[in-house]
Parts: sequence; structure tokens; C-alpha cells
Amino acid sequence: MFGIEENKDIHMIELQKLREVSVGQQRKLVRWMLFLLGPTPEKMGELVMGEPALQKALTTLEFLSQDREARELYESRQKAMNDWISNIEGAREEGREEGKAEVARRMLSKGMSIEDVAELTGLGVMEIERLQ
Repeated sequence: MFGIEENKDIHMIELQKLREVSVGQQRKLVRWMLFLLGPTPEKMGELVMGEPALQKALTTLEFLSQDREARELYESRQKAMNDWISNIEGAREEGREEGKAEVARRMLSKGMSIEDVAELTGLGVMEIERLQ
């Protein structure tokens, strides 16, 4: 977006090697990884203690494990929420692009060169030529 590259590092984590780590007062990431391993109920209780996000995850997991219909409803709701967020982000991006085009039109009407308009708005030269 706008010519800015994000850091795209990939980190591999071997969860199986965490089995020997005691729960204790581990960092949040380690606690989540231990949660994903599905420890015994005793260790799970110790793991989620004092960690609201993990407690919520455990409650959701227990709920979804109960029956197929509940799981399908949950997945349907999650999909709807993800679609809604995606639509909002798409609309925002579209609005940004329309805003840039409007600014570019105004700059052109004030006599600025296509190259200057392209540099200041981040739009391509061909796109600006189309706006003229």
C-alpha cells in the first residue's frame, strides 16, 4: 500500500519441543504455544490462570467441541465478520484512491505538471493522464 513494504519474515516454531517446558510464569507467546499443544486438563487450568485471552480461547474451544451445529454457527459468524471487515477495508482503500484522484484533478487544474502531481499523490503518470 502506497509503496511501503512490510517486513515479511517467516519464523518456524517447533511446538513439540515445548512439551518439556513447565507452564509457570512463561511469556505470553510461550503460553499460547503451550495452549495450542493441548496439555492435560490440570496443566491447561494452570496455563489459563490469570490470562483472560487464554481463558476465553479455552471457553470457546470447549463450546465448539460440544456439537457440530454450534461449531457451524460459530464458523458462519466468523466468516460473516471477516467478510464485513474485508468489505470495510476495501471501501476505505477505494475512498483513498478516489481522494487521490480528486486531489490530482485539482492540482492539474492549478497548472501543475503531470510529473509533480504523480510525485505528490503517488499515482502513476498514466493514471494522471487519464484524469486530465
